[in-house]
Amino acid sequence: MNPTDLYVTEPVPGKDVLTLQTCTLPDYSRRLIVQAELIS
Repeated sequence: MNPTDLYVTEPVPGKDVLTLQTCTLPDYSRRLIVQAELIS
């Protein structure tokens, strides 16, 4: 996954998903992504 990949920000059909993303130091060449799904 590259920092320029945007597919992780797209909605997930039929799910309520929260996506958190950040880039890593020192050069911001990698990205960390965490996704959580709301379950009733």
